[in-house]
Amino acid sequence: MIKNVIPAIASTNSIIAAASCLEAVKVLSHCARVLNNNFLYLGLEGLHSMVQQFEKNDKCNICNSRVYEIYADENSLLHQFLETINKRFELTSPALYLGNNLVYMSGAGLLAESLQNRLEKSLK
Repeated sequence: MIKNVIPAIASTNSIIAAASCLEAVKVLSHCARVLNNNFLYLGLEGLHSMVQQFEKNDKCNICNSRVYEIYADENSLLHQFLETINKRFELTSPALYLGNNLVYMSGAGLLAESLQNRLEKSLK
């Protein structure tokens, strides 16, 4: 049985699919920079597309690609280590991984609450 499809939903899905295909072509062919454009869908009035260039902030911990070596006493506690890196890098709600394993995550939620007991453990 064929259901009635609301035209707005079908056209929105088509725009999302087209934008996804465009990004896939850019990734595979290297013909343009990926993910540097915005679409503004105006319904019956049309579609507005623009390229927005973001500038790199060298002081930003996310924007720059520096590698920092941080030495800590293996007998210090995890919360002490987190306080040190929070102050040094001005972090507000860090997540700490060891390889692919999540060691600590701040914030609310069941996952964050389940990791709270690790704060009193040593880094060893």
